[in-house]
Amino acid sequence: MFTNLKIFFLILAAVVQCGKLNGQEIEKTQVNFDTADGITISGDLFICSKDAPTVVCLHMYRSNRDAWEPLTQKLTAAEINVLNIDMRGHGDSAPDLTDRVESRDETIFRDMWQDVDAAIDFLEGEGLDATRIGLCGASVGCSIAIETAVRRKGSIRAVCLLTPGSNYLGVDSIAAIEKWPGVDVHIVCSREEQDVSQAVADELEKINCLSALQLVEEEGTHGTRAFGKVADIEEQICSYFVSKLNPAVLKIPAFSENDERTSRGGFFFDTTRVQRKAGDDKFVLMTFGVGETVTIGALVYQEFDGKVTCNIGEREITVDFDTSSEERMLPAMIDGLESELEGAAGRVNQIVWFTLELEREDWFPDADTPVSLTFESSKAEQAAAWKLAIPSNGSFNADFFDVPAQNGN
Repeated sequence: MFTNLKIFFLILAAVVQCGKLNGQEIEKTQVNFDTADGITISGDLFICSKDAPTVVCLHMYRSNRDAWEPLTQKLTAAEINVLNIDMRGHGDSAPDLTDRVESRDETIFRDMWQDVDAAIDFLEGEGLDATRIGLCGASVGCSIAIETAVRRKGSIRAVCLLTPGSNYLGVDSIAAIEKWPGVDVHIVCSREEQDVSQAVADELEKINCLSALQLVEEEGTHGTRAFGKVADIEEQICSYFVSKLNPAVLKIPAFSENDERTSRGGFFFDTTRVQRKAGDDKFVLMTFGVGETVTIGALVYQEFDGKVTCNIGEREITVDFDTSSEERMLPAMIDGLESELEGAAGRVNQIVWFTLELEREDWFPDADTPVSLTFESSKAEQAAAWKLAIPSNGSFNADFFDVPAQNGN
């Protein structure tokens, strides 16, 4: 299945240079931020560009953020931002929960996804593109990466796992994969530990989300211990992220027409959603497929009055969208011309949206069709503040993945 993997890595590694970006050292900034449950997480942030994608790295049990230095050099040289964090109970994060970590208190590990959730919110608060995030985990950090990708649908574009396990320290990765959002995953493990990681790889392959299971021959290379022992492993991991984050892939779940989930409450949470913030307001691209129809939605938390533009391939759909309006059907223009297409609008509390239903064959005839969504205020004094694109730079490449039908439908 992966016979061309080595050639793939050699080609992509040509863009990776070691140590510096354009001859300049990337400055390391020590950062601190708080989780929703009151833990202060410490990390090292390396910014190449605010428009660049970012990889968040999650260390092993009783390790810390310094373990990622060899990979960080490669990623920043490839113009990818990096945030290495000390998860709760490790390194400089506070309060000191070392005793609970050393006693293997499973509750602390099951809560670690909140550390990554807070990290992504922090990146967005710093003005970085939180719509193009990669996660790289090692050992139990793999379990946390898997859990976060499930909980942060729409933010995570690629995941690399170094020696994942089915249930490290009480974090059930197999159960989490049952809700997997279609993100591609690259797994690295040693042949001597293949039995540890194989179950995770098998579950991901069942849903066509395993990019590769890369087995290395060197022993004693669990998690980040592979750095410096396995030749070119850092370049290969970096090349994987380059291929998945530039441009980023928009995974669109495709449901069968008779899947009962599509007609019941809570279906919104089975869709792909990509969010950006502007002040206290949130703007969301939402999408999914049912049968031969693709739905793309624009959601606003709070208020907006202006134009929403959806670019799909070389075509453009524009809709005038005023969240204070009571109109339920919004006329859409296609490539600057009036059309019969309409957006269906709705509201629940402070969330206002409209959705467009498109024929997949007409609008997404090719693999990797580019997709983007732009909100632009009609109020001149707010135009600069409210013009916002998802993603912030360029477009996503659409990639549909079939969702297994529920209850045999």
